[in-house]
Amino acid sequence: MPSSLIGQSLTHRAPSLEQSPELAVEQTATYIGRSQIEWPVAYLELDRSGSDISATWTPRHRFGTDDNPVASINFQGYRVTIDGGSNGSATFDTLTAGFTNYDASALGGSVTVSVSALNRITGAGPATSESI
Repeated sequence: MPSSLIGQSLTHRAPSLEQSPELAVEQTATYIGRSQIEWPVAYLELDRSGSDISATWTPRHRFGTDDNPVASINFQGYRVTIDGGSNGSATFDTLTAGFTNYDASALGGSVTVSVSALNRITGAGPATSESI
């Protein structure tokens, strides 16, 4: 399916062997475009020094191999959310597989860091999260 149909309701008929297509039951579903959604990052590691948080992760691109992953043409980096619960949260995008010295003093003691790969068409993919 073309990416222009992502989010659209599509109606299909799936006739069985020797069944007339007109007699097949119509099925309607919203096209999600799962083949476009970026895979979750792997090995999210966090480090904290006082109120400064640093993180690194391993990209898991949809193409290439485990040893040499290749980003799709629609890959646009990563979305990072640092959540301090009732103390608020912060979100930023980055092109690198990590960040250093984020001042989380306003977010309180324990925070959860979530990272999602971004796709130009489908947005943020599934998140990988860790708490520190």
